[in-house]
Amino acid sequence: MSAPADCAVLSQAFPSVFANTTNCCSFTMPPSGVVCSAGRVSSMFNGSVPDTFGSLDGLTSLDLSFNQLSGSAEFVKPLTNLEDLDLSANLLSADLSVFASLTKLSRFAIARNKGFTGTIADGFSRVENMTLFNVASNRIQSPFSGIITKWTSLAELRLHDNSIYGPIPADIGNLVQLKTLVISDNRINGTIPASFANLKNLTLLIIQNNPELGGVMPTLDQSISCVVSGTSISFADSLTERKCVGVQPPPWSLATEYVITIVVS
Repeated sequence: MSAPADCAVLSQAFPSVFANTTNCCSFTMPPSGVVCSAGRVSSMFNGSVPDTFGSLDGLTSLDLSFNQLSGSAEFVKPLTNLEDLDLSANLLSADLSVFASLTKLSRFAIARNKGFTGTIADGFSRVENMTLFNVASNRIQSPFSGIITKWTSLAELRLHDNSIYGPIPADIGNLVQLKTLVISDNRINGTIPASFANLKNLTLLIIQNNPELGGVMPTLDQSISCVVSGTSISFADSLTERKCVGVQPPPWSLATEYVITIVVS
């Protein structure tokens, strides 16, 4: 396809925005958010999802968060150039396998839809790396997949409010760039892996309400907000215990835990 063909799709999808322009690539008036690269539409923000949306296969970034979009998310399947995808806070549903074709993803968020199911491995086994992965507040029944620990650039991981089960992968310490780990309100069991001590950049850790999760939390010498209530975790030292018991995370951490903002330069 070409930019004119891409623009024709947008004109059909968003007639109130694009009805009076023949070149959406030069249309900068909000709320279009259209960015073109190499003669194709490469990113855009917000709006409803038409049947023809899959024709925009030049997209590298797509943010449709905080709308009232409903129905299946299968429209993303043809968008194989996507690197950033945010469908958070809608009413969408699909098995995670619909994302299997999106092998270039580096930032991914579908939080707070309540309609996504399936396993992490089915959707992301071919993704080489991620920097952000947020699937919170859905109906995902999946093991805590070891695929995640291969994403060594991962800075933010949010799996909370699902049915993630099984132990935390032993090699989670590979995620040395990880700053945010929120895995609360799941069915995670076993013990805290020894490699947890390698997470030197961690600043937010919320693992509460996993009653079958225990073991010893290693020394956390960095400044960290930590909540472990509703688990059987003990602590390697009193300083770490003081950081993790009875300490509530800062208000922004919970208020914005579903909000992923993608900025395209």
